[in-house]
Amino acid sequence: MFSYTKSLMAVALALLAVIGAGLWFRSRALSLRELTMTRDDLCVQMAGAQSYSGLNADYEKRLEMMERDIKAITRKFAGKDYESPQLVKAVVKSASIAGLEMISASKQDRKTDALPVRGREQKASFITHEIKLKGAYTGLVKFMQSLMDWDLGYRMESIEIVPAGEGVQEGEIEATIILSVFSLELLDATK
Repeated sequence: MFSYTKSLMAVALALLAVIGAGLWFRSRALSLRELTMTRDDLCVQMAGAQSYSGLNADYEKRLEMMERDIKAITRKFAGKDYESPQLVKAVVKSASIAGLEMISASKQDRKTDALPVRGREQKASFITHEIKLKGAYTGLVKFMQSLMDWDLGYRMESIEIVPAGEGVQEGEIEATIILSVFSLELLDATK
């Protein structure tokens, strides 16, 4: 009986070893399957990342095209004297509301300065205009008050008020106003 017990124990130990080895192999197989799935996911991600170089090149071309368009639009609008017509329009509107007559409006001179702006230079032009108005003093006061409502950058250089010439109603004045408007133009940093 002793040999029977020994052989039974040997079979039980062998069975236990086989079960242990089976469980160990099973855990290794699950780990291997997990690693294989991770490898496959990484391969898919790498294939997607390799297509980024083509997308980046496309975006770089589009960005260059947009920068050229921005420069062209800036040269087209900001490089021209856009503010002067806006100034004359604002003067005419304010003068008519105030009951004044605009006798004349003329450009005097244009001064240009280069201003540094974040690694680029920006050219600012100061365009001076002489505006002559005729009417009542109260109309001139209304006109001066309406200057605050204008939507453009300007600077009043001087104002000269004199009695109106002969053949006009008593109390009328003539005002000569010198105004400067600002015009900006973006310069290329390479020039």
